Amino acid sequence: MPLLQSFVPGLDHVRGVVGLYSENYGKVQTRGVADEYLDILNQKYPHYSDGKRVLELGVGSGSLMPFLRNRFGEKVFGMDISEWILRNNKIRAGLLAGVLQDLPIAPRSVDVIISLHTFEHWPDLERALEEVERILVPGGEATLVIPRPQVKIKQLGALVNTMRVFKGVEKLLESWVKTDGKEVKEVWHKLESAWKKVEEEVEKKLEITEARTVVVPEEFGSAWVVTLRKGE
Repeated sequence: MPLLQSFVPGLDHVRGVVGLYSENYGKVQTRGVADEYLDILNQKYPHYSDGKRVLELGVGSGSLMPFLRNRFGEKVFGMDISEWILRNNKIRAGLLAGVLQDLPIAPRSVDVIISLHTFEHWPDLERALEEVERILVPGGEATLVIPRPQVKIKQLGALVNTMRVFKGVEKLLESWVKTDGKEVKEVWHKLESAWKKVEEEVEKKLEITEARTVVVPEEFGSAWVVTLRKGE
């Protein structure tokens, strides 16, 4: 099955979002990939595994594609919303433009998805995660690096609220407690009380199988590295 669909949808319906990623935005995104993230991915994928189709969502200017090609061979692709970044990226082969809510990729065609700090910028997170589920093969997995909430912030962000519907969401709490202590449980329980008021009977094929915290000094914060696996 081909990775790319026969068409690449236009970006007119998200022109406002695309406008945020102008040439000036691209110029300030000159930093590379943090060593902490590379260490985690190196642990996760320690051996060469040829044949899998791999997609980096949100390549930016600090792309993971050299690392991913070293681990998975040439079936590695990257996508970004910013055409300026795509034009000027050193990793030009295998790049395509697109948006998370309407990925120009065929269903069940990707084995591994990697994305660093991309999903928190997208307004329709539920739709974006549905697209991840759609393009993954059964048994495929997505590893997302997303900002971890801070204890003193009352609203923990739409990401946590959206991922609550997946099995294994408690792994986010376990990782958070391990890093910040038991006081975060009170915040989490308040969230759970709010979640219970919203009844959702939606079958989700993605499951959170792993969550860990990584601290990146140069980014002055911490993030969750979350792995979601699609059921067979």
